Amino acid sequence: MTKKHAPKRKTKPPPPSSYRPRQPFKQFIRRNSVGLLSILVSVLTALLIYYLAYSEPDIRPMTELTSPVEISQPTKDKNGNCFYYCLIKQRFKNLSIKRGHIEAVTFEPLGPADVIPEFTLINVDKAQFGWREEKEIEISYSMSLSPSACSIMSNRNDFLSVGVSFYDNTGKSVDRDLSGGRALMSFDIPFPKFTSP
Repeated sequence: MTKKHAPKRKTKPPPPSSYRPRQPFKQFIRRNSVGLLSILVSVLTALLIYYLAYSEPDIRPMTELTSPVEISQPTKDKNGNCFYYCLIKQRFKNLSIKRGHIEAVTFEPLGPADVIPEFTLINVDKAQFGWREEKEIEISYSMSLSPSACSIMSNRNDFLSVGVSFYDNTGKSVDRDLSGGRALMSFDIPFPKFTSP
């Protein structure tokens, strides 16, 4: 007689092991967190010191330049030249963490060709601009015209076109608007706005 073999019992698979492979990178971070943090702070401090020492202000006009808000009554000298005192206002914003101010302003006559005034800067508001700070500054200047130019301005319906250049305390030209495009730094003064002496 042949012996009957008992049916084999199905064995359950062993439960999954709770073993997890070591993660040396995370362990390294945990063990050296204080040292790594001090290195990071040192690097950021060095970058901040370098930026404050060598960076430049980034002052930009917020709007297009407008014509002078004030023009004085003209005066004449003994040679018949007429003089005007003018005041313009312009709003600026500093996009840099480095503080700065408007240091200088120059004026250039753009036309008409038979009316060429001479400009003299009198005063610039040198208020400091902090990071992302906005301010309106005032610029006062004088303008002198020859006797023939004075006569033309009092008898002709035209306008005087003037180009203006601003410079910050580093000597850099301030000629970019907030979007990075070139700002329009000129204005037109209608002749009737000047009163004849």
